[in-house]
Amino acid sequence: MRRLIITAALVLLSTASADIDLACKDDVSYIIWSLSDKSTFITRVSGGFETVFLGDHTNVSLAIVSIDNTDYLAAACTNEIPWHDPSYLMVIDTETLNVLNSRKVTVEDFGFEYYLYAITRLNLEKHDDDPDSHIMVGSLRCCAVEFGYPTYLASCRLNISNAGPMEFLDTLSTEVNPYAYIHDLFGPVTTQELENLSITSFCANPVSYYWCGGISSHLHEADPDTLVGMLSNMIYYVFSGAPIDLGAMVAGSGASEAMTIWKDTAGLIQYSVFTDSIAPDFTDEFLFNAPTYTNPVAMSCNPEDPGLLLAWYDNPLHQIKVRHYQDEWNDFDHMIASCPSGVSQGNIAVYSVSDGYYVTWLPNGATQPELVFVDRDTVTGINDQPESPLISPVISISSNPFTECVSLTVENDVSVEELLVFDMSGRIVCTLQITDGESFHWDGCNTLGSSVSSGVYVVLGITGKGNVTARLVKL
Repeated sequence: MRRLIITAALVLLSTASADIDLACKDDVSYIIWSLSDKSTFITRVSGGFETVFLGDHTNVSLAIVSIDNTDYLAAACTNEIPWHDPSYLMVIDTETLNVLNSRKVTVEDFGFEYYLYAITRLNLEKHDDDPDSHIMVGSLRCCAVEFGYPTYLASCRLNISNAGPMEFLDTLSTEVNPYAYIHDLFGPVTTQELENLSITSFCANPVSYYWCGGISSHLHEADPDTLVGMLSNMIYYVFSGAPIDLGAMVAGSGASEAMTIWKDTAGLIQYSVFTDSIAPDFTDEFLFNAPTYTNPVAMSCNPEDPGLLLAWYDNPLHQIKVRHYQDEWNDFDHMIASCPSGVSQGNIAVYSVSDGYYVTWLPNGATQPELVFVDRDTVTGINDQPESPLISPVISISSNPFTECVSLTVENDVSVEELLVFDMSGRIVCTLQITDGESFHWDGCNTLGSSVSSGVYVVLGITGKGNVTARLVKL
């Protein structure tokens, strides 16, 4: 794992962030973040870095878009205060970070009356095979009174250009609830079979002394010629005589599956998996050390990735953790960084690339984000090599269990440069280098030279014939 701390010299009025997002292209990472005073920045991370101030915004979304066979950044920047600071869609040069084109986005673009409604959030589609147009999804609320006016989920298909007008090709809206406010909006996420799925959660007070709430999935048609409606499927719905505490936590996707993680009114963390329908194939309780509803959490979205990565800030342990899903969850977490100062809601993001995942977050009290690259094989064990007719590699162990020192040899004529030792929580304990031309030796110490505690440890080697693993027991 490679960890980068973005140390741009910024003069800011605040030290807490409101929102962060991430996009990557050709081994270059782009991070956009907005602080609590609404100061918004974008940075380019590739060896050195460039950082540009984008204005004052509350929520941000970032995507890579193709215009005339050239890649650009698209940023959707939202302001929740109605009629005060408008929301913008920007096209940004990937090399200079100059804003090449900008379009003000208002509720009138979605067919709503100005001064009555306001945009609360805009999310851009992360991956789109159509270079001519892209999907943007937003949540809108009425600002005239607290209750009694509907809240809408809206979407549009639009062309994004580096010059000239950026046109809304078609728009849709669906009423979430006539008395509701949207707690959360995630997506759109895509798979190879399912496009433009978004997840919302809402709470409402439709009549005195009674409350209702739910988790809902929505599908946004991709073709403007056949755009006939936005479907809605209720994943979870509850009606109560007391105020309701529930909400969607995150949404993501891979090649064949999309997922949302959410909390019900009993406090249980659950996840719903989608393959080719707006309705989930199944919903199950998250049985591992899952993030809670208050933990900052993010998930990857890439229709070319066979799986997806969940990342979150573990508040009790002050750690950034990840867990992988491909048909099923990995049975252990990986700790990729410590963050004693904490992370606020909305301040973590994940982006999937061919050989792994980038995870970025903004620590509390910091003005610049941190970035970690997580190698795919480290968290998944997926072997992307074709099946070999040769004998698979194995690790030969001199003594297992061991007390003080153990020797390991990778057999069957396989070359391995290093072995990684993990504890059962997924943290890297140390890296072993080959010492005598054929064997690795571990003295039972971590990278700091301190003896590790007794227990079970996993050894991982990455070879041309696939990954090779073994379990060690230290007494």
